Amino acid sequence: MQLPEKHLPELDELAKRICSLTKHILEGLPSDGDPIAMSSVQDLFDGQPNTRIFVLKEGLLDYEFGGKVVFRAQPGDLLGFAKSLKLEEGPYSADSPVELIPYTRDQLMAHVNSSETLQKHWTLLLISQASYYRQALAVETPGLYQPATGFLHFEEGDTIIAQGEEAECVYTLLEGSADAIHDEIKVGEIKAEEIFGAMAVFTGQRRNASVIATSACSVLAVRKDEFLDLVAHHPKVAVNLVEEMAEKINQLNRQVRSLQ
Repeated sequence: MQLPEKHLPELDELAKRICSLTKHILEGLPSDGDPIAMSSVQDLFDGQPNTRIFVLKEGLLDYEFGGKVVFRAQPGDLLGFAKSLKLEEGPYSADSPVELIPYTRDQLMAHVNSSETLQKHWTLLLISQASYYRQALAVETPGLYQPATGFLHFEEGDTIIAQGEEAECVYTLLEGSADAIHDEIKVGEIKAEEIFGAMAVFTGQRRNASVIATSACSVLAVRKDEFLDLVAHHPKVAVNLVEEMAEKINQLNRQVRSLQ
């Protein structure tokens, strides 16, 4: 996806990440019929089944909301999931040829829930999309203060989270590695595709540990209100987080036993 008039490197990076995650998620999932070619279209989902979703294979589609084109869908984008959940969504249109691969929502969700890896990719996809839309909105509202969110880069030794600070965001480590440090003592390691910083968001407390990059890192930061809204609508995200937090607690217990 891309903004119709403005191109920001951060959004381009996120768009590539979204397409890559979609590709991984759809591997092994049969389509709901042959690809559909259209010379043009005014409303892509007009007359389609309620559970129909598409992946754009060729061409570009304009997405409109409130009578305005807000973004342009590109090949690899997953379209129609919100509409399949009966959430308000505008039309997709194109004046030039497009080709789409049809899927059904229920088959997709069954596929996603068939493995922990796919569940994690799906969570990252939802978080990435939420971050994309937030940054796109920020472009349209210049002059307002926005905390550092979105697609961020850190070098080895940089502080991603500082112990004692307010918890404004939840983070996902996309690439690289980092250590969790409490009172100058290493208490854990963070690996690629791991979500971190959620505990303080859930408890409303200040950060109880710093997170320091141990290599060059790419990080996705999402504001806490957006993340809590995501968890409320997708309980499986919460389950995955609880499992990861439980593993962190086990790691700490093993460290304590090794010191006895």
